[in-house]
Amino acid sequence: MATIDATINDLRLEGQALLCTISLTGDAGGYGNAMMLVYDAAGAEHQRIDLGSMWVGQPWDANLDLPVGLPDGDYGAWIYVNPTAADGQAAQQVEAGISFLVGRGHIFPSSEAPDERTHQAAPGLSFLRLEGTWIVFDMINHESFDVEVVHEFTVSDMVPTDVATMHGRELVRAGATQQGHYLLPDTLADGKYLVEVLANAEGSDLSAMAMAEIEVDGTAVTLVKTGL
Repeated sequence: MATIDATINDLRLEGQALLCTISLTGDAGGYGNAMMLVYDAAGAEHQRIDLGSMWVGQPWDANLDLPVGLPDGDYGAWIYVNPTAADGQAAQQVEAGISFLVGRGHIFPSSEAPDERTHQAAPGLSFLRLEGTWIVFDMINHESFDVEVVHEFTVSDMVPTDVATMHGRELVRAGATQQGHYLLPDTLADGKYLVEVLANAEGSDLSAMAMAEIEVDGTAVTLVKTGL
């Protein structure tokens, strides 16, 4: 059986960037996929970036710009590496995090230990519906307690290239089904678009997803298909 191990070393802040060294050791042909996630003290996600793939024996000195324009407050940034051995077997995910502060548009180091992300079950998510120029969906809380649900709405063309991204959150009562709504941009050119909603319990990385295809023709918007 092929082996592979990943390490994340010297994770630190320098200026407005996050630096670290990611290394993979093991049998030749193994590789790892890396991702960076930035979230605030309430657990709401602000940035998720796919950092691409790297190979065993090729250490990567990462220099990652943190998002600009964050409101003042406490934040955390986590790096995740998912290694895959040369024989195709997935190995254990490796992760490391760091806290930072934002004040007056600048990023500062924090001595506070970063909050670890959770893996709470995602809320149920219905098929997307079109009501006029609103995208409507249902969120179902299967838990016996209230859940703060964080959701993201993305409109992209068929290339695909993101055209618009919006964010929202709301408290979904225990055992309840509640609606979410997003108004489509009024600047969409004629053509077909993919619309997508991601929803997760605040502070959790487990997401539910719903997608649909719409078509814009002048002032008319039509739902072409849903449940993609």
